[in-house]
Amino acid sequence: KAVYLETLFPLNFFCCFTFFNVDQEIYVYPRKENLKIHDEKEVMEEEKDRGEEFHLRDYRPGDSLKRVDWKKLAQTNKWYTRQFTENAPHPVMLILKDTPTEETLRSICYRIYELHQKNTKYGLQLGDNVFLSPGHSPKHFTQCLRELAHYDA
Repeated sequence: KAVYLETLFPLNFFCCFTFFNVDQEIYVYPRKENLKIHDEKEVMEEEKDRGEEFHLRDYRPGDSLKRVDWKKLAQTNKWYTRQFTENAPHPVMLILKDTPTEETLRSICYRIYELHQKNTKYGLQLGDNVFLSPGHSPKHFTQCLRELAHYDA
């Protein structure tokens, strides 16, 4: 494979170019643009992974039994619910349903960078063929961008 590289500098006065032979796969990610034209939704997950610190409040009917402080119930014979104080944002699924346009892919690419920088979990659903569960590791980031680069309707 050969890649054509060109630069116009300064002010298009000089044109320099070369062919660069590449022996490995090259990924060209969509350009990042804050267009907000893609679909996304928050994914609800169990509260147990969403923070370590909590305070106790009186139990209310409908509270999850998983969040009841059973030790406190045994000590006081009164029901308390653990209320977690550190609430990380819910994971976000970035969704592409329709035939993609370059603008839609740019919009999703921008949002991937934004969520990754905020350390928020994000997933990717591209049509019916590609589904990546929410994550936020560097490997997940690269995998999402590669799926965008490979995506073909």
